[in-house]
Parts: sequence; C-alpha cells; structure tokens
Amino acid sequence: MDAAGDAVVRGSFIGSVSFGGAAIGGTGYNEFLAKYSGPDGAHVWSDGFGLSQPADLVVDPFGDVVMTGYFSGTTDFGGGALTGAGSQDV
Repeated sequence: MDAAGDAVVRGSFIGSVSFGGAAIGGTGYNEFLAKYSGPDGAHVWSDGFGLSQPADLVVDPFGDVVMTGYFSGTTDFGGGALTGAGSQDV
C-alpha cells in the first residue's frame, strides 16, 4: 500500500492477461506489477515483463514503486530490452 491507500500488486502469469487496462503478455512465465486506487479498487496502471524473479517490493512515501530481483535472458522493465550476462542478473 502507498501513503494514499492505493494497492500495488506483484505476481506472475502465463500468456496474455488484463488487470483492468490494456492486455499485457509474452511467452512463458511473465511477472507483473499493477496499481489500484484506494477504496474503489479502480485500475491505475499495470505492466508486465518476462523471465524475471522478483525478490522484494517497496512503495516509498511519494508513491514510487521499487522492486528488486533478478532475471535471465532478455527482459524489458520499460526502458528498453536488457540482455543478461549470465544465468541470474540483478
């Protein structure tokens, strides 16, 4: 939960899915982040990315979402494709 009472959710899925916004998807297992507003639970945003293993999720007092973890292969966290240098990259 952030300071405004909005919920941030992290999880995984296979295929294509919508969490209230546009459909997101990929091949194999994918991770997602989604944010829903306070008491009404309305979709604020959601995004997916592939081949990663999240470790921890924090929402700071300003509502910024920070996630740690690792990935293998190639993934995109929104800033362009990243290709790992080994089996598990941070």
